[in-house]
Amino acid sequence: MTRQPTHVSLAAIGLIVASAACFTAIDAIVKYLGLRYSAPLLVWARWGVPAVLVVALLGPKLFGSAAHT
Repeated sequence: MTRQPTHVSLAAIGLIVASAACFTAIDAIVKYLGLRYSAPLLVWARWGVPAVLVVALLGPKLFGSAAHT
């Protein structure tokens, strides 16, 4: 039987709040820019920018460890 932790760290709570704020900000920005730009461009920007950021931030750590195996 596994033991469940009885507390949640403040870092975890902060990351959850930050992720919710990011999703809200992205939605608001896309709705604002939807008046000026086409939908395909906004879809690329909405999903492409976070993908590039994730690869830039996590890529060296993930791909570096994969190269060692």
